[in-house]
Amino acid sequence: MQRPAGRTSTAGITLLVCLLGITTSPVNGQCSFGWKSGGFTIALDEAVQALTVYDGRLIAGGWFTNAGGVEAPGIASWNGAAWSSLGAGADNGVDFGVYALIAHDGKLYAGGDFTMAGSTPANAVAMWDGASWSPLGTGIGNGFNTVWALAIYNNQLIAAGDFTTAGGVSANRIARWDGKAWWPLGTGVSGTVYALAVYNNELIVAGNFTTAGGLLVNRIARWNGIAWSPLGGGMNSTVSALAVYNNDLIAGGRFTTAGSTNANRVAKWNGFAWSALGSGMAGSGNVEVTALTVHDHALIAGGEFTSAGGVNASHIARWNGTSWSALGTGISRISDSPAVYALATFRGDLVAGGAFDFAGGQLSFNWARWGALGPFLATDFNQDCRVDADDLAMFEACSAGPAVPYPDASAGCTLTADPAGYIPADFDKDHDVDQDDFGIFQRCYASENLAADPTCQN
Repeated sequence: MQRPAGRTSTAGITLLVCLLGITTSPVNGQCSFGWKSGGFTIALDEAVQALTVYDGRLIAGGWFTNAGGVEAPGIASWNGAAWSSLGAGADNGVDFGVYALIAHDGKLYAGGDFTMAGSTPANAVAMWDGASWSPLGTGIGNGFNTVWALAIYNNQLIAAGDFTTAGGVSANRIARWDGKAWWPLGTGVSGTVYALAVYNNELIVAGNFTTAGGLLVNRIARWNGIAWSPLGGGMNSTVSALAVYNNDLIAGGRFTTAGSTNANRVAKWNGFAWSALGSGMAGSGNVEVTALTVHDHALIAGGEFTSAGGVNASHIARWNGTSWSALGTGISRISDSPAVYALATFRGDLVAGGAFDFAGGQLSFNWARWGALGPFLATDFNQDCRVDADDLAMFEACSAGPAVPYPDASAGCTLTADPAGYIPADFDKDHDVDQDDFGIFQRCYASENLAADPTCQN
């Protein structure tokens, strides 16, 4: 295909980056990260138990009934500026709590202890298609059961929690939905399941149980589609959260040993053995890791703890592969113990949900965002405190060459023009994006953890 006349070659720019020795993960040292205040206007009135991203929006589930002044029982949608409900009138939300969320194949699935989704009977699990709620068969249990975790395995929905039937079929605490009917996973597990993950093409199941498929597994097990098996010797207490980070399976909970290894509330499994992540979490009372996610190349843990790896970390902490660090002053609460129950990434920010009143000392009721605060270099198009490969891709998509108008969004250029008609990549403001602009752009790169020169844009 012939390239439009005058358009700068993407491959050429990328090659130039390599020839100039520009790195792919520079950091703008002037830019800072921190908690973003929520305040009353976007508060959730009760605890958040689950978070996910669906159709470009953040979805929160929990015990709340009001989200930012909007009636939203149990589940709400955030578009980056305001909360809205899922469903209207009688079809709005669910009648009890939502504790698990997952998006798959254009659908949003919710699990909890509800019996109605909108005006539709739906026992503990339901599907939202963007316009309305639907049940999944007769659902889970008999109306008095709970789904604590959802996952997709072998392209089927897995629901797990505290129940013994699914769709009228015997299913001990875990079941799969094939689109038409519920099926058990062997003989299931002997106690409540709180977390699910997929690791090395196997379904990982964790919670407060001792056997799976009749085998001794101690609170964590794996299902390969046919049979159950243990992960080493398991844990000595409840496993509440799972994630995959740096090719390891990460487990969090109340345990203090994993296999034969001392591991305070968090541990990793490399496919063969358990090991600790530093000295783990500590605090007073019921210390527990209740949420795990991967954000910005680091493992994030949330829960009920006040230190991580010996560092003060109020209920949320970051693991970079070798050590723990705090996220500012963390989260807190006026009365009762605060906790983080859910974590997700939305539009570059880390989102924490739970039961708390403050994040980083700022009012932020039951949910909060951690992200880049600025000031941002003009070359940091996605405003993440880095001028890196992501920004380069955005520059390339808008680069057309001398005297050639900016490509539009249909050609991949997503940078928005200012009131004068210039897009951010047009640094010299001559109504094109060419090698002159790239010369400015490349000067704003820096080596890993080295500040970019503030004058690089001049």
